[in-house]
Amino acid sequence: MSRLINCLNGYDSRVSITMAENDQIGNIIIIEKEKLEIEGRYDFGNGLNVFGSLGLLKTEILDLVDPRPAANGGGCELSGGNCKGNEFAEAPEVTFAFGGIYRHHTGLFAAADVSYTSSFFTAGHLDGNPDFKLDSYFVANAKVGYETKGVKASLYVKNIFDEEYVTGVLVDDFSASLGDSRSFGAEVLMKF
Repeated sequence: MSRLINCLNGYDSRVSITMAENDQIGNIIIIEKEKLEIEGRYDFGNGLNVFGSLGLLKTEILDLVDPRPAANGGGCELSGGNCKGNEFAEAPEVTFAFGGIYRHHTGLFAAADVSYTSSFFTAGHLDGNPDFKLDSYFVANAKVGYETKGVKASLYVKNIFDEEYVTGVLVDDFSASLGDSRSFGAEVLMKF
């Protein structure tokens, strides 16, 4: 993309997309319909700290005319070259995260968190084709350990339920980015 004007500040914005030298495919006008971001943390005072965040986003393409035919990589072939009314790519409507950590006065601690991302269209596919709408996903992580002055040792599990999810598909439709699979391990951190 040669030029991108931020569209997430509540204003209509224009995006000029250039794929290669002198190969401009059109102008996009996007309106943000709804946007809400909330986050917070709370310390209960007894060793328990919790945090959470919520993001809600609704986007709509008001106008995009792609003059290139589908055979030449036109992005809106299903809608006759016009993507009006479609969602913008890589803009999940809902994201949230929640977690907490408990620290015992003996140095033992336990932490866990979960995050969710709703389905969204992958980059480069603005035509509303459901084949390019990535599924929503939910990921949970946990850690337990012991911490004392200068030393912290812990065991962890990331993606506890081994959720398989795709985070992106390249425009060529032959390559995809996958989320991290379940992993576990131990770590020791020392401060000198």
